Amino acid sequence: MSYGIMPYLVPTDQLTQWIGSGDSALVARIVSANKSEVDSLDGLFYDIYDDEAPYAKDILEHFVKGTVPSDGLGVAYGYTFKFLCEHFGRFLSNGDWYPCSWDQMELFSGIATYSLPVKFPSPDDFPEIRWIDGSKADTHLATLAGKSASEYGYQELKGWLERSKATGQDIFLFYH
Repeated sequence: MSYGIMPYLVPTDQLTQWIGSGDSALVARIVSANKSEVDSLDGLFYDIYDDEAPYAKDILEHFVKGTVPSDGLGVAYGYTFKFLCEHFGRFLSNGDWYPCSWDQMELFSGIATYSLPVKFPSPDDFPEIRWIDGSKADTHLATLAGKSASEYGYQELKGWLERSKATGQDIFLFYH
């Protein structure tokens, strides 16, 4: 099995406005428009949690109602958050980062953080989630300039940061 990074360029301000908004009608529209993806999440959660498996729709409701617990079911919340990033954002090219080893994540040191702008239980397994604050894209590009241009994934990461700067959006990285 291969592991790698799935990067998303996300307008975090729109995402965080939706979280806690109470807009259950939007949850229904998202679930209806993405039935196969939601069904896949439900299947994944059943594989992980068996009879205690939550439904992705319920987790989406927790996000929209602002009732996300502080612990428990971190894997389910992590993958549902990835689904939200897919819905609100756009997938970035990841040819250099899929597959990749955990050691190759070192390039993100000083650029990506585990401290997310959206709070939910931390996954105790995959997905590993990191956030790149788009408002700091210039700083991140300067940090990257100190790295070797031949370093694995350098050019693709630089491209992500340039898109983040141009759009004012953040980047969320999911390693699994």
